[in-house]
Amino acid sequence: MLSEIFDVILKSVFVVGLLKKYFYISFVRIFKVIGLYFCKYEYGICC
Repeated sequence: MLSEIFDVILKSVFVVGLLKKYFYISFVRIFKVIGLYFCKYEYGICC
């Protein structure tokens, strides 16, 4: 019983970790694209 609960907790922690990693990577990518757009078109400078 206890080992099953522990197994479920480990799996959920692993899934949450993967989701956080994925969201972080996609957020950084989007942020870079927005940053480049603002640099080029708003201020007319190359980054």
